[in-house]
Amino acid sequence: MPEKKIVEMPAEVTVIVDKVSEVTQSKDYGYDGSGWVPKKVDSSGRTEVTQTSPLNLMGVTYSGLDDSSVIHLIKTDDSGRPRIVLEQDSIGLAKDTTLSSIDGKITKCDTDNTTVSKRVSDSFSHGQVDVGTSAVQLTSSSTPCKFGVVIKADDDNSGNVYIGGSGVTTSNGFRLKAGQGISFEIDDASKVYAIADSTGQKVHWIAV
Repeated sequence: MPEKKIVEMPAEVTVIVDKVSEVTQSKDYGYDGSGWVPKKVDSSGRTEVTQTSPLNLMGVTYSGLDDSSVIHLIKTDDSGRPRIVLEQDSIGLAKDTTLSSIDGKITKCDTDNTTVSKRVSDSFSHGQVDVGTSAVQLTSSSTPCKFGVVIKADDDNSGNVYIGGSGVTTSNGFRLKAGQGISFEIDDASKVYAIADSTGQKVHWIAV
């Protein structure tokens, strides 16, 4: 029998394992019965652990130790995903940046200290277009709109004008008699077409 000795050890000991040694002589360990237990390590020899289920993170409280300022519990949902709780009056979201989206429901919105930009446009486009029995665009060039368009049939029109998309006809378009008008939201005035039930008609339009 080897001689047993009692050795004083420092309070903190670091053990470096270069390889996994044989666990027992009975050869009943290891996936192949070789008595060796395989261990996955990284390039520095540190043990690698693969997570196969949600990881619940929590703090540990030690008796007699005031750790309230050190340990913070991480709240998780039923799937183990971390949860973030936004405290009232201390959120500070989207100060000088754009908030792209919020995945949730806003039950109350306090706008007392909110600055709302004026919803106005700094420019607009306008024109007149002669309309016959073939559909024509209000404008052939792209004319982006911030709000939409206003269209009015000329007061002196002798026939009806019909408003719609590129496939508008006198049977499916929105009819405007002489002097009548319509306004609606759209992002580009060039997407609006007009057709008449007789030649020589005219419409006036403004895109904002």
